[in-house]
Amino acid sequence: MKNNLESAIWYLKTMNWYCIPINMETKAAYIKYAHWNDDPDDAKKLITEAQIATWWDQWPDAGLGCLLIPSGLTVIDYDTYNPQFAKDEIREKFPMDYSTAFSITKSKGFHFFYNRVAELPHKAGVLPGLDIRNKSYVPLPPSKNGTASYEWSSPTKDYLHKEKRFPLLDLNLTLIESVLTISKSQVNQQMSVDISKSQQILKQGTRDDDLFHIANCLVRGGCQEPYLTQSVEIIAKNCEPPFPEKEIKAKIQSAIQRANRRDRNIAQEVQEFVKSATGQFLISECLSWSAIVSKTDKHAAVVELAKLCRQGVIEKFGDKRGSYRVADKDCDDIDVINVNENDVLDIKWPFGIETYFRTFPKNIIIIAGEGDSGKTAFLMNFAKMNMNNYKTHYFSSEMGAMELRDRLSKFDDMNFADWAKVSFKERAGNFADVIDPDGINIIDFLELHDNFYIVGGLIKAIFDKLKFGIAVIALQKPGGRDEGVGGEKSKEKARLYLSMSPGLIKITKAKNWADSRVNPNKLLKKFSLVHGCKFIEQSTWEHEIDEKYKEFK
Repeated sequence: MKNNLESAIWYLKTMNWYCIPINMETKAAYIKYAHWNDDPDDAKKLITEAQIATWWDQWPDAGLGCLLIPSGLTVIDYDTYNPQFAKDEIREKFPMDYSTAFSITKSKGFHFFYNRVAELPHKAGVLPGLDIRNKSYVPLPPSKNGTASYEWSSPTKDYLHKEKRFPLLDLNLTLIESVLTISKSQVNQQMSVDISKSQQILKQGTRDDDLFHIANCLVRGGCQEPYLTQSVEIIAKNCEPPFPEKEIKAKIQSAIQRANRRDRNIAQEVQEFVKSATGQFLISECLSWSAIVSKTDKHAAVVELAKLCRQGVIEKFGDKRGSYRVADKDCDDIDVINVNENDVLDIKWPFGIETYFRTFPKNIIIIAGEGDSGKTAFLMNFAKMNMNNYKTHYFSSEMGAMELRDRLSKFDDMNFADWAKVSFKERAGNFADVIDPDGINIIDFLELHDNFYIVGGLIKAIFDKLKFGIAVIALQKPGGRDEGVGGEKSKEKARLYLSMSPGLIKITKAKNWADSRVNPNKLLKKFSLVHGCKFIEQSTWEHEIDEKYKEFK
């Protein structure tokens, strides 16, 4: 991220964070934005790459103000430079979580970023030196004022370098409860003042409706006993004239019943949607399915989803805001008593990899390769070597019929009729839907252009469909590393993980050793590729020696 304009666009494209231009001297926004706190969807429609470019063309030195509600963020602001900073109490109740994204402010405090918790207040001074930012905006790096600048912390930058995005965690439930408890306590203390000075509310003729409205707001805001009753009693006693004490409980009960009627219906609709959902879903799909449109009902739906998360019915999925998956608690028994030892598959591999690796049913094999490294040639040779013994499916995401025919014609020991044993299909996504559970499934390739973090979930979905078959999945791989797109997540389900660069293949991970005395991990072999289909081995399999293979890194 070289400048504020490029950074604003990167935050939008990569993190779905919506930035506006702000004056770093005054911290004031150059544009009107307050209405987006109530209508975040309008911000998402308006704040595009083109709009961002227009703003920074008008204010080229503007800082970055990240809108918290549209961006789905809650920020905890630690003002450690504040002389009143309650270090010990904050350390006990609000410990810093260095696993989530956090920045260093221009005053050398800290902003810790979390997935948004709508129930939390937007409040300064929750404790001395600690603020909760839950609406409006916060400055983002690389905004600066003179020589003082905002910058991402070293752990956050390290994560960014590896995963190409920022880590974003959910707030610890204990921390949330601490914030709500402290906030409600402060509200109750403030209510103890003489509010009878108000000239507009709690007077004779309006006090009944006013008190019910206040009680209803407290209930809807999540205020629980004993704070609820104590707060309403303080207000009732300061009405003009004082509200009858014997009627206070009835007023509170009425507010609770009204809230329960509304929440129970929304909660039930959300629960029905979750029961009908399978796999991953977005909160927007839940709201659409239930026809939930009002701000109040949306809030109730969000609260219910959070409750279902705590109960383990659903869980957050990936790093995308508002993305969930239904928890699947069904498990198939693994019968180790009656297993057939002959179930080891007689799979042949290019380069004689079967000498080092045994292929079992339900295995996932990943081929992570750079561009023009020979991934497709490897997969076609693999299909050729096994099509006579196993039902073989080849899913191609980038070749049409003419190009595929051209590639097959280069195999001079095969004619086109021989290839009829392979079922070639054109497919670009949702491979889990077309997997043959008992056959060989070759995926050339699993195509991702963004949201690389979901690759682990896509591979798991394929794994879940397998019974006695296997899946061989090709991934794109950047130069200079062994892992394909998605990094370590792409390796989670793989029993064999091969990394290919032009002229070099490496066994990055092998779990099922063919010979318990020979560890195949980090074995490498040099090769050349002729006519796009024929591999000529240039070396034996040898364990990795950095200097010897330096030219291929």
